[in-house]
Amino acid sequence: MAAHILLRDAIRFVRYSRTVIEQAPLQIYSSALIFAPEKSMVRQVFSQAIPRWMRQLPSVEQDWSACLQTLEGHLGWVTSVAFSPDEQTVASGSDDQTVKLWDASTGALRSTLKGHSGWVRSVAFSPDGQTVASGSHDQTVKLWDTSTGALRSTLKGHSGWVRSVAFSHLLTNRGTFSSCALSEVTSNGTTSLAEIAVGASWISWNGRNLLWLPPEYRSDIVAVHDSSVVLGQPIGRVTFVSFNRSFLLKL
Repeated sequence: MAAHILLRDAIRFVRYSRTVIEQAPLQIYSSALIFAPEKSMVRQVFSQAIPRWMRQLPSVEQDWSACLQTLEGHLGWVTSVAFSPDEQTVASGSDDQTVKLWDASTGALRSTLKGHSGWVRSVAFSPDGQTVASGSHDQTVKLWDTSTGALRSTLKGHSGWVRSVAFSHLLTNRGTFSSCALSEVTSNGTTSLAEIAVGASWISWNGRNLLWLPPEYRSDIVAVHDSSVVLGQPIGRVTFVSFNRSFLLKL
């Protein structure tokens, strides 16, 4: 096995499951391995480390998809994203009234910009990458320092929601902004039954997080029977996960 091929696969493996590895490191032996593609070298090398309380593993893809990483942290819908001019930072605006700045290479959260009192509808970087502009339902535009996360100024004057922001490429300290009304509805919920519960991102056993679900495996359509879970995804995929109850009872 070529070392560089294994290393490349290991990087994909870590980036794909980075969120849960940071939150619950031991999930690297369960969720991270279980949801890795069948042909993943890391999965094949460490397959014996999959917990014995897993009786039926979910069906997964054969190879890694084009998705390099999923960035999680917002509490509402993500309405706008933008890359910095040097492609080192990603800005995201959300219905949770915040703007987040992410490291584009690692996916690490650099800072959360708070100050809006309404949904953030649009974000944009200045041509020099030193400023981020955000437009919001609170009828304002805010300019933020990308290095420190500090609020530089709040631009007021609109009498409606600010839906779009943009910087002039001729002047880096000014921008043009427009607005229009837009209505959206958000929803969130948890389905549970007996000792096994399926939440937004975890399958739990008696209130204990058991198996983290990657974003593409999460669903509001869930069926739980005895020690088996069925998840229906919007793309038409149905995922079956079965647990060994005798081992679960020992946890």
